[in-house]
Amino acid sequence: KTPASRHATLGTSAYFLREAGEKARARALLEGALAASDDPSHHLVTLSEWALADGDRAAALSLASRAVAEARGRPSRLQWMVHELGLL
Repeated sequence: KTPASRHATLGTSAYFLREAGEKARARALLEGALAASDDPSHHLVTLSEWALADGDRAAALSLASRAVAEARGRPSRLQWMVHELGLL
């Protein structure tokens, strides 16, 4: 009903899909939500963490960098910059 509840529902659904072994479907769910999101950074950071967990460091860094670039507001940008630096 609201962007915040939609964001939380998508993130939770994707998490459970991944936990159930449906990594591709979980990733596709979040990637599909990126275009419709007013702040895609949260989904990008999640995708970045998953890429790192799957051993794809280059994709993790790329997604983290994109999260910083697309962040809304100074605190969010700083938060995602810290995440990106943690990957380095």
